[in-house]
Amino acid sequence: MNKIALLLVFLISSAANAKIFVDNYGRSVTKAYKKTASTSTKMRELRRVGVGLGVSGLYGTTGLGLDLNFTATNTIQTAFGIGERYQTFHIQYKKYVGGESFSPYVGAGYARWYSVGSEKSSYNSSTPKFLSEKFLTAEERLSGEFQVNMLFPSVGVQFLKLNGDWAGMGLFAELVMLIDIEGLVSAPTGGLGLYYYF
Repeated sequence: MNKIALLLVFLISSAANAKIFVDNYGRSVTKAYKKTASTSTKMRELRRVGVGLGVSGLYGTTGLGLDLNFTATNTIQTAFGIGERYQTFHIQYKKYVGGESFSPYVGAGYARWYSVGSEKSSYNSSTPKFLSEKFLTAEERLSGEFQVNMLFPSVGVQFLKLNGDWAGMGLFAELVMLIDIEGLVSAPTGGLGLYYYF
């Protein structure tokens, strides 16, 4: 009986000392739920993971990606994309250089674009055009089967919403120079993406 009484006293005192902090709209303002930041660097410290959608560039036509903010200025991005009869994969290191809402960055990484599907017909035109025109051999265009491994440098800028209902939403635009590892041919491309960081 003594143990039950002690447990009840502990629970009642814990409940009496518990404090819930809310703003005028009923939203929690405790530190655990802090979602805003004064700069994009602080936002990346606060929110370490981002998921999103990209179009063009490294994604082929479109794709899904994941950002991991290891530090406030160093990020690893990995993504999978699709195009007409092909898929893409890339992993990229990004180094952000300051900024409040807008953060420029430089990056480098590896990309792999490869054919998929059971349809084995010629691949004379593609979206983007540089895939079939520059990176595929005559034999690969004829068979429709290919695997292109590329390295790339990139430059871009990210706009990150720092407060409000959309805090953590980021939009980026980047320019990339894809370089085929085997043929040493290159092609410039650019892409856009929308990510949410939590």
